[in-house]
Amino acid sequence: MKIALITGLVDANIEDSVVAALVADEFVLGTRCYSITQLQDYLASTAGGEQRSLLVVDDEFGLNSRDCAMVISEQRALLKISSHISLTPEEIKARAREALRSPEVSPSSFTKYRRRKNFIALTGSSGSPGISTIALNLAFEISELRNAILIDADPYRRDIHQRLGLQSSDNLQITPQLSVKSFSAMNDAVFEDVDAESIYILDIGQVPQLSELLTDRRSVGREYFELLQQCGQVIFISQSENSSLAELEQFRRSMDENLPESTVTFILNKSGSSNRQRAIQKSFKSRLGSDQTFVFPRDYPVLDRAQSQYSTLAEVASRSGLRRAIRELSIYLAKSL
Repeated sequence: MKIALITGLVDANIEDSVVAALVADEFVLGTRCYSITQLQDYLASTAGGEQRSLLVVDDEFGLNSRDCAMVISEQRALLKISSHISLTPEEIKARAREALRSPEVSPSSFTKYRRRKNFIALTGSSGSPGISTIALNLAFEISELRNAILIDADPYRRDIHQRLGLQSSDNLQITPQLSVKSFSAMNDAVFEDVDAESIYILDIGQVPQLSELLTDRRSVGREYFELLQQCGQVIFISQSENSSLAELEQFRRSMDENLPESTVTFILNKSGSSNRQRAIQKSFKSRLGSDQTFVFPRDYPVLDRAQSQYSTLAEVASRSGLRRAIRELSIYLAKSL
């Protein structure tokens, strides 16, 4: 049985290229949709059938991540392509085959956890914006105010344990009010037996493409989303680069669409004092409007000293501007919780 092709492509030339490539590869054209309403009507009229189909849309058609997840079913696959990148017929065919081979997943298949007010997730843009450094020092500052549990949950790296000279499987009581755990050590038991009086700080690492999380087939993407959805507070860390700020805006939009109940705080890290840096700070705050923001200064010598001694900033440079900025954030979070 041939696979039906449904398109939602704004650019007519790209649409013609996709249709020509896939029809030549034994697809049959079902319909071309020119609006989301038209697509919804077509999908409703063909719901429940046994015909396998592939929906191809571009990033300008208007489907958000939740819409995309709802479109996918056992019989229908989804392929998203960029309207700004030219693909050869072979590339189009290869991407279509990959979309059809991938097992499908809907939002309902994600494990559902209760959102916990005292869970704080730290994530951020690509390019090492300082997630683990801030997580470690933030946990220390919060522990001066409340009992804190720092969880090293980055699926790719275990930077926090390395910063403290620990093995990745170690659990350690650093001070009477601060302990460090790895994600493998916590598993589901921590989520079932949460200390309501403690604040949990989770370093969950760099953000993946949130627009694809609801249909991510990999365990890493699923785990990231499931951690994110149960944290009442989320901190997104970016740095003074255009690409990092663009990722910040994408993250903000995705959170508004998928996890609107979460409170998100945005940090501009490694910020300098030049005219260009001040302009970036102004742009950072204006982009986020009424959202809570913090600007952390660049202070590499102090960070190098802390890392070389397996210490926090409070222990090696208690009066540094970066330490004061992180302490200000800890006070804000402790009050909000």
